[in-house]
Parts: sequence; structure tokens; C-alpha cells
Amino acid sequence: MCTSVCPTGYHNDSITGACVVNGGSGTINVIKNPNNPYDYIGSEHNSGVSYVLNELGGPSTNNSLILNADISYMQTLGYTSAEVDTAYNQGVRLGYFPFTNVPELDSAGNRMYSQGKISATANNYVQQIYTLAVNNLNQNVDSVPYSTISSSYTTFSNGLISLESSIENNANLTSTEKIGLLSSCSIGRYSASYWANYIINEGSGGGSGSSVYLVAKPKHGFWYWFRAVVCDVCGGIVGSLTPAPVLGTIAGAIGGSAAVLDVN
Repeated sequence: MCTSVCPTGYHNDSITGACVVNGGSGTINVIKNPNNPYDYIGSEHNSGVSYVLNELGGPSTNNSLILNADISYMQTLGYTSAEVDTAYNQGVRLGYFPFTNVPELDSAGNRMYSQGKISATANNYVQQIYTLAVNNLNQNVDSVPYSTISSSYTTFSNGLISLESSIENNANLTSTEKIGLLSSCSIGRYSASYWANYIINEGSGGGSGSSVYLVAKPKHGFWYWFRAVVCDVCGGIVGSLTPAPVLGTIAGAIGGSAAVLDVN
């Protein structure tokens, strides 16, 4: 696992690999799934988000800067700038990017199905992931008790792990669909931990303050925890449509994480 480069005021958590605030209280530890062969994707996502946010100084509205930082991180994993560019440009052509305008996960699943990019079976799993997020992460993390956040995260992650078992054993899915779905479930668990810690510790002396704008501006009635996680998952599942699905999944999810989303 690559070591995260954390913003000032944060350090690497030895268990999760995520960036957590120095001296902060209450950490949402990642619930891992060793039975998911793509569980490492979530860890690489979190490391990549920390790397990119450090490069940018926080979430950004500049898609070119996000892409360049994303490429820089992906190169540390052995990928080339051309490979990342190809994955990103395909996402733009299909209508899922730029990073600042990633669609809602449920809409993206339906669009991928209508375009013939995924099967009805795969889209059904996308909709189930979205529903899990709606039912558990639709809350303002900045203003609810830690115990509520922790409980919501556990329920969400355990729900994903149940889906992962079903996905892996479903003979109606293609190998590419399984890569995208299993990777995106892992991203969901890791992303939910990352952003919960990022937001709840914002007011305790750490962090750059860059998430305040995002927490204060819900999109379509959903608070930032929900929006950030489904955006990351969406970036991952869309990225899996590329000729290099693992690369596309990681790079797409990281780019979605780093973007200040269009909330107007």
C-alpha cells in the first residue's frame, strides 16, 4: 500500500492508511473485506485522494489541475499519463466527466445500461449501492454524534460487503463488470471512512478548511458525506468502462473526490 501524503495538520492512520487530524478524537476505521480480491483499490483511492488534495491545497474547481494531479499519483502506481488521459477522455465523451460534474450514481448506472456499457444485472447492483448510501449516509456529518456516524458507517459497509459476496458469485456478470463493481464497493467503504474523518475533524484544529464550503452546500438535498461517497463510487464504476478497468476505477474515483462539485 502506498503511503498517503497528508495535508498539514493530518497524519497517516496506521490501521486505515487514511489521513486523520492530529490530536483529533473519534476515528472511523475502515471496515475491510479480505474476501474481495479488489479490496486494495479502496486503500489506493484514499492514498490518492490525500496525494491529490495535498498537491491542490484542497478540493478544486479546476478540472485540468485535478487531472494533472491525478496523473501524477497514478504514475506512482506505474501507469502512464497517456493511459490516464485515455480513461478520462472516454468518460468525458460518454458524458460522465469532467470531474466537477459527475452525475448521481443512480443516474450514471441507468445511463451506462442505456448505452449498452453494462448489463441490467450490473445496473441493479449499482442501484443497490446507491440505495445503501442514501439510507445510511444522508446526514450532515458535521452536526451529528460520533456514535451515529460510526453506526451509519458500519451498516453501510456491512451492506456493501454482503453485495460484494453476491457480485463475486454472480455468473451473469462479465469479468469487467465484476472488477468495476467489486472495486467500487471497496471504494465506497474506504471513501466513507475518509470523508467522515475529514469532515468531523474539520473543527478540531486540523485540516485546511477546504471542506467547509462543501459541507454547507448540499446537492439535491443530500449532505456532503453522501455526495462525496457516491461521487467516488460513480467515478470508479465509470472508470471501469475503459480498456484498463483497474486504472480507470482508481483514477476516476480519485478525480471525483478532489472536485468541488457543481451544487448550483
